[in-house]
Amino acid sequence: MRKIDKSKILSTVYKNWEEDLETNNRNHPNYDSNARFYKDVVMNLYHAQGGLCAYTEMKLIGEIGHCQESFWEKGKYNQAFPKHLGDVEHFDESLKANKGWLWDNLFMVLGRVNNQKGTKSVSNILKPDHQDYNPYDLLDYNFKEHIFFANAKNPNLSQEQLVEINRMIDVLGLNFVKGWRKEYLSERIKALEFGLEPDPVEQYMTAFAMARKNLNL
Repeated sequence: MRKIDKSKILSTVYKNWEEDLETNNRNHPNYDSNARFYKDVVMNLYHAQGGLCAYTEMKLIGEIGHCQESFWEKGKYNQAFPKHLGDVEHFDESLKANKGWLWDNLFMVLGRVNNQKGTKSVSNILKPDHQDYNPYDLLDYNFKEHIFFANAKNPNLSQEQLVEINRMIDVLGLNFVKGWRKEYLSERIKALEFGLEPDPVEQYMTAFAMARKNLNL
């Protein structure tokens, strides 16, 4: 799960509205996928995430070109909604009732991962846009089983932190796609082992980078 930078706001009409609500400490209107800013939020999130699931790094949108900046006009996304596999995910589900449009709390994730997470409690230790989040400090990757786990090799992590990281790996569903990830990465990892140049990697980049590091290649 790579770090995500959500600081570039293309959907400025939505963001100005959201900031006005926050500045005046007002509750947000009910979150609804038919709401006027829904498409603007979704596409700005896809732009920030490179069209990938925020947690699993699975590709959710067929053509990243749908997220190009020229598709925004006067602060709104002005194209038809492209086909995609994602849901808007409220990282801290407890905020959804009164702060359902809070930009800081939103990500695009694979729909089945979103359903599995439900209302489970979260901590910021694996929040992908948090200022202190660094996947290479917190996570390790088993490239045989294709699963993430807490980085016990990091001497700066306490036992309590390791336990919490592993809990959050389960909560966020980082290993939900391990079968698909294995199918996608196995041949590329074999290419590395044989000293060949692997096919381009367009999803699961962090897993691939960690596998490459663990192979010392």
